Amino acid sequence: MLLETGGVLSPVSWPSDEDQKAVFGDQHVLTLAKLCKVDGRAALNDFRLYTYNQCIGEDLCMLLKRVKVISVSSAECERGFSCMNIADTPIRNRLRVESLSALLFIKVNGPQPSHFKPVPYVTKWLQEGHHASQDSLSRPEKTRNKPESAFSSLF
Repeated sequence: MLLETGGVLSPVSWPSDEDQKAVFGDQHVLTLAKLCKVDGRAALNDFRLYTYNQCIGEDLCMLLKRVKVISVSSAECERGFSCMNIADTPIRNRLRVESLSALLFIKVNGPQPSHFKPVPYVTKWLQEGHHASQDSLSRPEKTRNKPESAFSSLF
């Protein structure tokens, strides 16, 4: 229904007969305006002007912008759920919500691993005082209390 209703905004769908064009799409534009929370009467007036002189008014422009952001399918959402199922497996089920959310965000919105350049991030990490994985321990090893007797050294 949404595709049919939104289709009236495309000049390709308009009838060539001037009498049919005069009443074409009025109800569809009103339906879209109500759905998109735009002033229906103003959008309809702009649409009527648009059908004759191809000039888009302010209210019709707002309606077009809002219609463009309406998802026509749930494919993107389904991809997100698939990514979540890949990241949150029975073996890897102890991820915190924040960690899982971050992983999903990177998977859905982030760069491909082949395009990711980690050098600036690693450099910043090291400049903040963190240590590299191959550094020796920077803190002294815990000193153990010397056993008082040979028997206590067994424990």
